Amino acid sequence: MLERQIAQDKSERIYAAFMECLTEGTYESISIRKIAEKAGITYSSLYYYFRDKEDILLSYFDHYSVMIETEMRSVLENLTEEERNGITLPQLTSLLLKKASTFHNERANCRVEVNFATLAMRNENLAKKYGEFTQRQIDLFQWAIEFCGIRTSNPRIAAWLINQQVLGYVMHYAIFSEEAPPDQLLALYDASFC
Repeated sequence: MLERQIAQDKSERIYAAFMECLTEGTYESISIRKIAEKAGITYSSLYYYFRDKEDILLSYFDHYSVMIETEMRSVLENLTEEERNGITLPQLTSLLLKKASTFHNERANCRVEVNFATLAMRNENLAKKYGEFTQRQIDLFQWAIEFCGIRTSNPRIAAWLINQQVLGYVMHYAIFSEEAPPDQLLALYDASFC
């Protein structure tokens, strides 16, 4: 049990170092040595946990995906039945976008997504993983639509549209470092569905 906790702690330190490196440059500019140095571990110790830089990215993206899903589900499950049953698709989109904006307020998380999407265009393993991540997000948004009892002719298409709006926000924030205030997001998305 203690060994598992130590491994988890080291993985978290490696993820944090990886994220810090991403805020300083691109994925291509990051070296394993730099990640190990920032994590406070030896170069060889890092290889005990991860095969290479791509393995760190893939593992972090799995970790990140689970964190997003957990946060989003928690927000919806904590709504009262009255709040949940009265929510409209624009309000749901806005709520999920607000949660995404608080989760992504660390620019590094957004940069991970942008780097991952960019690298996925050139790497078959990453393209497959990014496709899985996108499907998980769409599944999550479809679950949210159904959980809130929102009537729509095609919940899957509605979930895909929510995903595109959240992805657009993430890309904009990663590139321009401009975070939209939640009230402005609500007004924007209410208007976009009218």
